[in-house]
Amino acid sequence: MSWFNLEPINPIKRERRLINQCFKCMKKWEMGIYLTKKGYERKTCPYCGSRNAQLVRTNPTDIVMRKDLAMLTNNRYPSEFCPSTTLEEMEASRFPIATYGEAKIFISRGFHPATDGHYAYLFEGSTLWMTTWKGERLCMLLATMYECPGGRVFIAGLGVGLILLYLAVSRKTTEVIVAEKSEDIIGLIEPIIRPWLAKEYPNFNWSIIHGDAFEEVQKHGRFDWIYFDIWKNTQLLKDEPTVDQAYEASKPYLTERGVFSNWVDAIKGYDIGRHA
Repeated sequence: MSWFNLEPINPIKRERRLINQCFKCMKKWEMGIYLTKKGYERKTCPYCGSRNAQLVRTNPTDIVMRKDLAMLTNNRYPSEFCPSTTLEEMEASRFPIATYGEAKIFISRGFHPATDGHYAYLFEGSTLWMTTWKGERLCMLLATMYECPGGRVFIAGLGVGLILLYLAVSRKTTEVIVAEKSEDIIGLIEPIIRPWLAKEYPNFNWSIIHGDAFEEVQKHGRFDWIYFDIWKNTQLLKDEPTVDQAYEASKPYLTERGVFSNWVDAIKGYDIGRHA
């Protein structure tokens, strides 16, 4: 098994050209077929009548086939859920892969380079919890490769299931328990990733518990790896627990060989921000 098969290096470039698109209904049409009497492109949409039609560029982002996008779209990317114009990249949240309650997941590339391909974005209400941009992928990939000893694993925070993907690929765990506080995120993500993981990695044993990770880590025995991934970003916010608090809560429930890891230290330790 090659870890880096998860990170393709040959993006597929697509034809880039200008077309018209309506900012309201998102319909598209070719240049030169809907003109004013003076020969200019009309700003009125021929489909909905909106006066907010603009020239946009097609296929602004290269296609990079990765397992995270395959998992989150059930192998339907890039035939589906793939923004095809600059406007669709900007308005990707209007076309989610799925929604559940306040949670939704969609695909775009944000402000990252076109050669990096697309990413999945997880929102709950107005809060961005996670993406699968290169930095987040590498952080979890390297943590799984170099920090996880295998055996029983406890994960604090479901996110989009990225760490579960890498643990499944590793084939070195006997059981993985995920604690997730948000019912909406569980209701959104689990039905998406469980069938795909079951098909691709049928021997991967994992479960999700709805509950606070600080409480759940105390209820299920001892673990060989405990990974806390519950912070919104690398800067801890006032209402969030500290890394030290997460470690103190976890320490009694580590096996003799057990390892505690967390998102904040990993993103800093692997210097992801500078190199991603």
